[in-house]
Amino acid sequence: EARIDAGETHVVAPKAITLGDLLKKYSEEITPLKKGCDPELRRLKRLFRDPISSTPLAKLNGPRLVIFRDRRIGDGIRAAQYDLVLIRHCLNIARKEWGVSLPSNPVNDIRVPNGIRHRERRLKEGEFEKLKVASKSCRNLLLWPVIEFAIETAMRRSEILSLEWPNIDLGAGIAVLPNTKNGTQRR
Repeated sequence: EARIDAGETHVVAPKAITLGDLLKKYSEEITPLKKGCDPELRRLKRLFRDPISSTPLAKLNGPRLVIFRDRRIGDGIRAAQYDLVLIRHCLNIARKEWGVSLPSNPVNDIRVPNGIRHRERRLKEGEFEKLKVASKSCRNLLLWPVIEFAIETAMRRSEILSLEWPNIDLGAGIAVLPNTKNGTQRR
């Protein structure tokens, strides 16, 4: 540690940097390369404002992350899980690629809530009509056709908005989605 503090190594000293510093670098260098860049940036901005971001890496440990996790569970299990997965990945990148010296990733020392389940949500009785009425009160006249298309195709918003005419065969009733969230083409 004395050699690190004296600048005799290329390794960044954990006590000289906060989790927020790493999350900021992560948001600038790693997040823009991801398909889910926009939602991840929103999540990171929320994390920047959270007290956990001001924690020096030397003090970032399991018990502190448990307090963070339990507080975030109040906003939903999925929120807590996504945040912890994001922090874990950020710390892994920092350890492996940015020269940050941490003996281990503290997120690995705690239980990450298991809240992500496969969703198969269907509209309940009357919800279709309520959606239609609500969308008609919107100034954007294209909202209802997009909602109806999404319901009929089960396509994500990003997939619908990225559709291009060369990928649509009206005769066959097929749209090819070359760039999906999981990286595989879908028809």
